[in-house]
Amino acid sequence: MYFHELPHKRIKTLEIYGGAERDRTADLHIANVTLSQLSYGPLYLLATNCSDNYAGEKAENIVAHFPRCFRGVYVTHPPQLILFDCDGTLMDSHHHIIAVMQQAFIGSGFESPADNAIAGVIGLSLEHAVQHLLPQAETPVHDVLQAEYRRLYRILPSEFTLFEGVHETLAMLQERGYWLGIVTGKSLAGLQRVLDEFNLAAFFLVLRTADQCPSKPHPAMVNECMHEMGVESMQTTVIGDACMDMQMACAAGARAIGVSFGVEDAAALRTAGAGHVVDSFAALLEHFPHLQSLHVSSTMR
Repeated sequence: MYFHELPHKRIKTLEIYGGAERDRTADLHIANVTLSQLSYGPLYLLATNCSDNYAGEKAENIVAHFPRCFRGVYVTHPPQLILFDCDGTLMDSHHHIIAVMQQAFIGSGFESPADNAIAGVIGLSLEHAVQHLLPQAETPVHDVLQAEYRRLYRILPSEFTLFEGVHETLAMLQERGYWLGIVTGKSLAGLQRVLDEFNLAAFFLVLRTADQCPSKPHPAMVNECMHEMGVESMQTTVIGDACMDMQMACAAGARAIGVSFGVEDAAALRTAGAGHVVDSFAALLEHFPHLQSLHVSSTMR
């Protein structure tokens, strides 16, 4: 028998190893006693390493075979991870990003890019965004532009706001049992400032940024979040406003949901791989029902 705690102690997993069917009852009884002494988190049973008769069965089916051992234990829905983009999804920041980029170009002696050109690279790492906007320039020029952008971003007045319903919707998703994370083209320092300014840090268990991973639409951000949280792609949803968010989700094998109030419209997001597109942040709740817990006693009737 093997007992394992996943990251952040959000769930407890139990795997039962070896032995014939007749040996299961003792193992399960020990497991029940062990788990009953823990006060945090729901219980999630994995039956992948049981004897052949039980391999791959859902936890509620396993405990149904041994009702006396698992009285009072709760079996929950497998964990579900939701990964949010930041700019254009959680936060209305595009106008500020466009203004700062244009001033960075002008201050460095270059013609200002058009609004739509900059909007098209929001979500990329700063390095990749500058390369797309000025592809003919050499690396030293790109470095100067990046430095000027970072300097201006910190000192220019900003009017960042969260989209309507962000706090309330995140709280509801958390209450419904979902794990939340962020995958963004921001730097880690930039993301931390946003989380602090808007009091969002408590909602998110896992973060990946453009200075930690390859730029979107590469799936590394999603893959690393899934690995850290111990979930598979079928348990993961990516939410974003840009085509690169949808492409990143698809490349990682995760579900993709677009938001139409950011940089791309609904048609573009669906073409890029979104299974659904919502028109408000609160509308996301329609796609994430409560992850119900099942009391084991209900399997014994």
